[in-house]
Amino acid sequence: MIRLILMRHARADESFWGKDALKPLSIRGQEEHEKISKYLVHQNIQVDAIFYSPLLRAKQTASIVSQSFPQAKLQEEKALGIAFDSNTILQSVLKSQAQVVILVGHEPTLVLLASQLMKAYKPFTFERSGSLVLDFEEELHFGNGKFKFYFSPKDIL
Repeated sequence: MIRLILMRHARADESFWGKDALKPLSIRGQEEHEKISKYLVHQNIQVDAIFYSPLLRAKQTASIVSQSFPQAKLQEEKALGIAFDSNTILQSVLKSQAQVVILVGHEPTLVLLASQLMKAYKPFTFERSGSLVLDFEEELHFGNGKFKFYFSPKDIL
């Protein structure tokens, strides 16, 4: 079985006026995401790999998660960012041979990826630090993902 956790980056610093790709996380976003990471640990989820968008806020989010899962391989994946490509993302996950993978990305592309992966799509939006857990009991293919659960900071804080 393969488990994918689609995770939206944590709350960004809205006072930042530079390039969008360089927008950092806010202090609140960092604190909330530390709690999200600890929640995953308390759910007895063992993570093998963390792929993240090249945008700074996704990279910082992935770094926070990796502190709770030091054994997980941390890897930038351009296809999770501005150059979104769901086929490339799936190929990267398959190539990693990891069983439990976190994909840190953005709205609206995470919703698009989720809709392609799930057997029965359930409409929703990803809140900041929101995470969708999908299990693939058969092969990792589009349409094979089974919805397990979704959680966000408001659900656990």
